[in-house]
This record gives sequence, C-alpha cells and structure tokens, in this order.
Amino acid sequence: MAKKQITRYGVWQEETARFGKCWCYRIRVADSDGVLKRKAASGFATKAEADAAVARLTLDTRARKHGIEVSKPLKSPTVGEATDAYIRQKEAQWESDYGADYLHRNKAQLNPIRDWADQAGRDRLLTTITRDDLTAYVLSETKRSVSKSSIARRINSIIAAINHARDTNVDALAGYRSPKRPLGKDVSAGRMRILTPEEIKLLTTALAANPANRDVLDFFLIALGAGGRFDEIVSTVVRKQQTSGIMWNRIHIKAGTIDLYAYKTKKWRTILVPAVVELLMKRKAEGLGSATHAFAIRDHNIRKTLETISTECGIPYGRKVEGGWSPHDLRHTCLSFLLHSGVDIATVRDFAGHASITETSRYVHATDSSRLLAAQASASLINRAMDLSD
Repeated sequence: MAKKQITRYGVWQEETARFGKCWCYRIRVADSDGVLKRKAASGFATKAEADAAVARLTLDTRARKHGIEVSKPLKSPTVGEATDAYIRQKEAQWESDYGADYLHRNKAQLNPIRDWADQAGRDRLLTTITRDDLTAYVLSETKRSVSKSSIARRINSIIAAINHARDTNVDALAGYRSPKRPLGKDVSAGRMRILTPEEIKLLTTALAANPANRDVLDFFLIALGAGGRFDEIVSTVVRKQQTSGIMWNRIHIKAGTIDLYAYKTKKWRTILVPAVVELLMKRKAEGLGSATHAFAIRDHNIRKTLETISTECGIPYGRKVEGGWSPHDLRHTCLSFLLHSGVDIATVRDFAGHASITETSRYVHATDSSRLLAAQASASLINRAMDLSD
C-alpha cells in the first residue's frame, strides 16, 4: 500500500518546477460563507514576503468573521497613468502662465516622457520602476546618438513626472522613493565652456567691425557682464506675460542695477552692474530695442551671427561641436571670472540667481591663469616655510 503523502502547511522554502528555489505557503482560511478552504501560493523571493501574504489572508478572514469591513489596499498608479497626469498638469501650467501659442509651440518637449513610458511599459506599476529602468533608457538614447546633456534633461523630466505622481498619490506611494539619476549630478559639466580673454577680444573686434552686428555685439557684452541666461536678456519666445528680456523700466540708472526675470525659477533678481547699465542707456539714447525692451532682435538671429563670426575667427561654435561654445557659455565665463577674481561664492550665487551654492560650484572652471595663480600660491607657501626654518 502506497504511503500517503503528508500535506505541508505554513511557510517553507523549496525547489519548485515553475519558480525554482523560492518560498511557499499553504494555509486554511474561511471564505465569505465561513467554510474552511485551502489557500496556497509560491514564488516568493523572501520569507518576509510569504509571511506578509499569509498575514493579509488571515486578517481578511478575521475581519469577515467579526463583520469588519476591510478597506481595499491602495493601488499604485501605472507608468502610463503617472506620465499622462504629469503631462496634463504641465500643459495646463504652460497654457495658464504663457498662453495657448506657447503651449502649441513647446508641447513637443514632453514627447520624451511619453517615449520613456512606452519603453518602460505603460501598464507597469510605478512602484516597480527602479534606477535600472532609467539606465536602460540612457543606453537606448545613447545608441541613437542623443547628446549626454539632452539625455540628462530628459531624465530630469522623467523623474519630475515620478515625483508628481508621488505628490498626488501620497498614500499609495508612501513607501516608494524615486530612483536616482543614472548620469549623476555633474552631467552638465561636460557641456560647459568658458571663453578665454583672447577669444573674447577676437569676437568683440569682429562684431564691432560691422555696424549691422550692433545688436549682437551689445548682447555679447551685456551677457558677458551680467551673466544672465539668454531669455533674461533677450526675449526668446512670445509669452502671455512678456516679462523675459531686459525691460527699460527695470533698469535703475542711479543705483546702477537691473532686474532680471528667470522663467527657470520664476523669480526676479536685482544685480549691481553699472557698466551694463551704461551700455543699455547708450542703446536707449540711440533708439535701439523696442518701446518696452532693450532688444527687439530675435534669438535665432543672434545665434546665427555668433556662429558666423566664430567661424571667421577660427573659434569652434555649437554644443555639438567639439570644443565649441554657445551663448549660454557667456554666463559660465562671467561667473567663473567672478570666482577667480576673488568674489565669494555666496555673492556669485546671488548674482547668478542660483538656489544653492552647490549649483554655483558647477560653474567654477579651471583656467590657465587660475592654475598659474595656484602654482604661485603653492610656491609662496613653500618659500615662507623655508624662511621660517632658517
């Protein structure tokens, strides 16, 4: 007579045909009619997961026995639900702040978020997304020859979408943490470039040689002196509230200051730049700019002229060109020069409109002159030590 196989109950670990070595459970619990029934499952990676599953079944059984209504567990949103909600919120914000035309022109910027959702799996629970998913996206974009800085911006948008889901699903995502950026915090450092004094002189001379380049020359000098972002100096797009670009009524002649509005931070800041104010007043006296703004030239005309002049001067231009510079590097050059000139980093932070000194520190670039200064300081320290030893 065959020996009767003993049925196991509880939680144990064994080798299964479907999942391999895993944790399993088999218990008896009462169904809605009060009849005892067997419940079994396997495939748990840890004993804690199996114990948690058994605890949930036991809790439901006791609740039904005593007539307690058990609330359904909160369900994590899917990747598709999270990204769609973030895109709707972003589109509504843009239309409210900048107008329908701005939204129409810029809504394509949100496409990378949709592409990532498709790649990661729109039906996946957001809580299953890890850093590995972002790393896979980085690799796929790298194979498509997308620049590292562009990938970093897209990753930031994806994480913003995840954080938006956490903010709007506080209970369901209470224990979920957004994955860390696979590219690290200093990814933007590779695209920073500062102009040397020789390059600045070449470009200024070439621009000044042609009166038709007057607007571009003034932009070059003012961006270099104020260290502002492009749209803080020249309006780059038409918005419902046209506060970007330097405005005449935001220039304070006696104080030697100008007010700059950053759409990136949505904040005004006032900087002390008498030399820049002098240039701006000269423009106004000559009737340049518009009735409200110091510059009426379009941003693409400035970029095109700078590219042409740079080529004539033999200076690489363009972010995708090795060693090339772009208008934003005038900001890098200004802030780096301030730091190398001995201006403390807290003052430079306020001048730049940064939220923290950490962000300002990314704008510090070593130059030949700063390396020479470090070498001289090092030699001076050794000489002083040797004098003391005599």
